[in-house]
Amino acid sequence: MQRLVDGTYLPGQRLPTENQMQVEWGVSRSVVREAMKILTSQGLVRIEPGRGSFVNEITHSSLETQLDLTLGMTLESWEIALNDY
Repeated sequence: MQRLVDGTYLPGQRLPTENQMQVEWGVSRSVVREAMKILTSQGLVRIEPGRGSFVNEITHSSLETQLDLTLGMTLESWEIALNDY
């Protein structure tokens, strides 16, 4: 997500392959696929079968969706922590 927002990957740019992401970040293929699924559902990335994954134009609504999800996860984490306390 950070690389999409900070301009490392520009709109229309093809993203590295799953294998390249696995090696670069030291994670499993399932982690890469789940991340891509999330980014796609948020409208930040599109997957074109046989061609690759590409960055979409980042819009106000896609950033708003990301912020809502992040805040929701943060609040949920705090609620869990407080309930465990």
